[in-house]
Amino acid sequence: MVKLCIGCGVCEYACNRDAIQIRWENGSYKAHFDNTKCINCGACERVCPFNKKNILNLDRSNMLGNVVGCYIGISKTYQTTSTSGGALTELCKYLLNNKIVDSILCVGPSTKKRYFQYQEVTTIDGLKKCARSAYYPVSIDSVKSIIEKANGKKYAVVGLPCLCTGLRKLRELQPKYKESIKYILGIVCSYTPNAEMITHIAKNVGIAVSEIDHLRFRDKSVGDLYGLSICTSNGEIKKYLPNEWGLKDAFLSKNYILKACLACNNIYAIDADAVFMDAWQEGVSDTAGTSLAITRNKDVDLYVKNMEWTYNRADLSRAVQAQDYGHLIDFKIEGSKYRRSKFGYDCSYKGVPLKEKAESWRLLIANNVLKEHMEKNTTFEHFRRKLTIETIVFVLIRKICSLWSKVV
Repeated sequence: MVKLCIGCGVCEYACNRDAIQIRWENGSYKAHFDNTKCINCGACERVCPFNKKNILNLDRSNMLGNVVGCYIGISKTYQTTSTSGGALTELCKYLLNNKIVDSILCVGPSTKKRYFQYQEVTTIDGLKKCARSAYYPVSIDSVKSIIEKANGKKYAVVGLPCLCTGLRKLRELQPKYKESIKYILGIVCSYTPNAEMITHIAKNVGIAVSEIDHLRFRDKSVGDLYGLSICTSNGEIKKYLPNEWGLKDAFLSKNYILKACLACNNIYAIDADAVFMDAWQEGVSDTAGTSLAITRNKDVDLYVKNMEWTYNRADLSRAVQAQDYGHLIDFKIEGSKYRRSKFGYDCSYKGVPLKEKAESWRLLIANNVLKEHMEKNTTFEHFRRKLTIETIVFVLIRKICSLWSKVV
């Protein structure tokens, strides 16, 4: 099987021989193994979310996982400064203020070489800085020393579905992490892009990548849920609407999708104690945003109901509607079956809609073009030109197949 690595960093925690290092490589994080230290204990494989035995086989009947409660609402305090309606930020504040955990481990903006990374947050001001989405590769290895030296401290970790699965496996494997990682809080995820997407964005807005000090996605102060702000090296803040920075061609196109994401069908972070998402649905989205939360832990369910936000109970169908609206369920539940078969997983793609096979084919081609570009360090212009040609050829083939099917 082709090994898929998302670079989450959980395997580094599981290894007791220091045989694994997470390194930055070609625009994302990858695990590297020292065979002179490895004793083939299999700990890394037991926690890897993309290991053949661990990778989740989900469909519409079980994709939501265990559910205690489902809620929709907004935090009046954090709605405008957070992704969606600010409910996740509100929960993190509740956990800190009530001393349920000592720290929140979450992703926040960094500078220069790594624009986002995991960090420890102990204050409300710190939470505000980490309240927006990070369309960028991250690894939890950056806070390993903090968790390793917990000394009785309790943490809540905020992460994408793959990391949540890895952490759940880690807690089962090594009890010390069950003590220190008290809660796992998930975020609904479509995919993680390669860091080269930042180059694409920089080209769109006319800024050299070297001039970007840090950036913020989902900056609502721009006037849109998908606004982007960039702080340049000289301290100037520049703000862009989605069409200006390239939401469609840079992010929604999925041309920069990490290879492992192509095999993932874990939308709702089923291994998290609670998962948060935008309450997408035609006619209700606005520039302020609304949160939708699914709880899977009775304690966390109580915290969610007691924290400061305006909410209503919601039927689980509302969570499905939200992700169906963005085509995410078809892409990850149906399309991943076809893509997994190409990566060597035991997976039947019988019955997968033709449009999902076609989209998967396009993305597999795009991923290979991106891989070649990153490994050979070709110019961005050369990469974009080749990707454009590949896309045109794909579109032509798809149209021919569509016409042929009508004739036959």
